[in-house]
Amino acid sequence: MAEQWTEGGPGNEGWSGPEQSIQTVERAKNILLKPKQEWLVIEPETTSTQTLYKKYIAPLAAIGPLCAFIGFSVIGMSVPLLGTYRTPIGAGIGQAIASFAFALVAVYLISLIINALAPTFGARKDQGQALKVAAYSLTPSWVAGFLLLIPALGMLGVLLSLYGLYLLYHGLMTVMKAPREKTLGYTVVVVICAILMNIVFAFIAAALIGVSGPGAPMPAAVGSAPAPGMASGTISQPAPQPPNSGFEKLDTLSKQMEAAAAKAEKGGPDSAQAMGDMLAALSQMAGGSGKAEVVAVEDLRALLPADLPGMKRLSAEAEKSAAMGVVMAAATGLYQGGDKKRITVKIEDTGNLSGLAAMASNMDNAGEKITDTGYEKTTTFGDRKIREKYDRKSNSGAVSMMIGERFKVEAEGSGVDVGELKNALGKVDVAKLEAMKTEAEK
Repeated sequence: MAEQWTEGGPGNEGWSGPEQSIQTVERAKNILLKPKQEWLVIEPETTSTQTLYKKYIAPLAAIGPLCAFIGFSVIGMSVPLLGTYRTPIGAGIGQAIASFAFALVAVYLISLIINALAPTFGARKDQGQALKVAAYSLTPSWVAGFLLLIPALGMLGVLLSLYGLYLLYHGLMTVMKAPREKTLGYTVVVVICAILMNIVFAFIAAALIGVSGPGAPMPAAVGSAPAPGMASGTISQPAPQPPNSGFEKLDTLSKQMEAAAAKAEKGGPDSAQAMGDMLAALSQMAGGSGKAEVVAVEDLRALLPADLPGMKRLSAEAEKSAAMGVVMAAATGLYQGGDKKRITVKIEDTGNLSGLAAMASNMDNAGEKITDTGYEKTTTFGDRKIREKYDRKSNSGAVSMMIGERFKVEAEGSGVDVGELKNALGKVDVAKLEAMKTEAEK
């Protein structure tokens, strides 16, 4: 048996002793059927990263991509009145390879998140233990990949994979030694970071293999079934990409996560800063600058309109906030006119989370909603896209837009019509705002 060094161990000596072997099927069965008992068995085990990947992570992570390929490219999906449709073999292979590769990377990145957050929630700091928690918690997602042999059952697999949240909760408490009263918060924050990471991976997958939407490979999720367009054989071939461009981004993200984890090891304020560094890294992967500088609050405040047609400005405030390495700034102006008309104009600088903010805005812009008294939709204002929400019954609503994929400008009001809200939005000098972005990111 091999011996190895770890970041910690019994008594924190750093020597892990003989490495334990892994019985893949038996371990998967036990973690699914009796998780509390199995986590107690897993906790003292000394397993190298190489062994964990070779004996457990890689075999199980391959289930979903392989079964999805067979289900959608070989067996095909039966569509009433239209027959059976299959994803082209080449496209299916490309998606399977990308899904598998992303899954392997995602497990390690999730373990870095778990380890970096450990001191914040009073848990033990140990990268080896964190990798075990990440890997074994994803077991339901990977095993549920068998359901993709029958494409119609793909969504059932997604539901079954939610069992992993329960495994994660007990893994953090047993293996990472998180206090019971802090484990729920620990779990929630890890899940949020993992979701953000999955979104970024989906966008990278779209760039690499020309697939977007539900068909995009998701590293930690079983629900990576091809989209309807893929099942019909109408998948487009990917546009030429720079060599390894997507994977270079993954490598960059991994290094940034490792740096954040190293910072968290110091404890104290560095642990919180590490969380911000991780979010900034994910934001940079989504297209943001990753820089923490924000526009000076006095400059943001100066962009607020001095008044609006028929309305006077009652107040104008600006503030900068910084927490856990995340830096943002905002300016808010309150305006009032006759007949109880009120409008609030807000300008936000999303700082080093600009990539995630822009991504969230794009996702929000994709939906539309109509009710008996109002609506929510994306429309145009001049040459820009804006998000418009309005309720005719209360004469209230909001219009907003992203400027330079970093600044959010919003006008929200009551007792006014949509035209007045758009006029308020138009009073903000967006050209000057875009120039501020360029200056801040130099």
